[in-house]
Amino acid sequence: MKTVKFGSYVKTITPKTKIQTKKFLESGQYPIISQESGRVNGYWDSSGDVMHFEKPVIVFGDHTRIIKFIDFDFVAGADGTKILLPPDDIESKYFYYWMLANPVEHLGYARHFRLLKEKWVSIPSLEEQLRVVERLDSAFEKIDEAIELTERSKEHVDSLYESEFSKTFISLNDYGREYIKNIARTGSGGTPNKSHPEYYKNGTIPWLRSGEVNKKEIIKSEVYINETGLRNSSAKIFPKDSILVAMYGATAGQVGILKFEAATNQAVCAIYPDDAVDPEYIYYALLSQKKSLLSQAVGNAQPNVSQIKIKNLMIPLLPLPMQNEVARKLSAIDELTDGLKKTYEIKRTMLHSLKQSMLTQAFSQHEVE
Repeated sequence: MKTVKFGSYVKTITPKTKIQTKKFLESGQYPIISQESGRVNGYWDSSGDVMHFEKPVIVFGDHTRIIKFIDFDFVAGADGTKILLPPDDIESKYFYYWMLANPVEHLGYARHFRLLKEKWVSIPSLEEQLRVVERLDSAFEKIDEAIELTERSKEHVDSLYESEFSKTFISLNDYGREYIKNIARTGSGGTPNKSHPEYYKNGTIPWLRSGEVNKKEIIKSEVYINETGLRNSSAKIFPKDSILVAMYGATAGQVGILKFEAATNQAVCAIYPDDAVDPEYIYYALLSQKKSLLSQAVGNAQPNVSQIKIKNLMIPLLPLPMQNEVARKLSAIDELTDGLKKTYEIKRTMLHSLKQSMLTQAFSQHEVE
């Protein structure tokens, strides 16, 4: 076994051609390979920039630290991607697995590629390399099948939940419907002037932004304001069990239930229903209208839902005991599906950890110095 310096032994190609976005295709003769996690798009090349190699190569994200094994012709642009060509006495797949077994953060930040070039690599015989690759390929094929099955199971749970959720509200179509504005009060918040830090100093009043409306129960705030900030802005305190709707931003249309008194910014609509209405029922009823609400949104980059549209939404108005029953039923389904998805997520994490453990074990005798 010999030990060599990475930079003097592995040839590196850095693409220089900038691929214009307008040349990206939904599908094309060649895939574009980048430092991002996936393939960007197809590309129909007419300029001779197709990269063809006699043996597979490794693509290394200069800033993202993403590593890819490529065994087909492709196009690569100047986006920080490094193409690594192992010499003839290194099996490309073995080298790829070696890089995965030695996470790039241990080799130095990818943006400092020179640090990676200074590392030493131990090279066993080609026969040993092929044995390692064969063992890992066989094991990873089974693990990847298990991961795919786990993902499909998780998607199936989501599908079943959506089906049950839809059936529940379809079954309520025979009941009368009422405008939100007729069964609840609504309001939006405001933002204390950021140029006045004294509005936030030693704040004790929770102040929510639209991005924090991202789950059913909202139990904490990332930002606090003080009484001075509250008085000098349009922010107002909403009561516990108010239903919050994000009106714009990345979470536009998302609904949550406020579990403590808090103020919000102007991108959040708060709904505090009458005593004859179950807040949790309103939450589910609004969630059932999310797609309809977003379809009425304005704006291109990010949807913008107005408070007026929220107030004019119509939902089935049931007797309070029936509202309670619908809320209990959907809450139980929520808990069940959340539990299943967490189980699948734990399984997926364990499978990925198993892959990393097998990599570490396979290369334990060939560690980087």
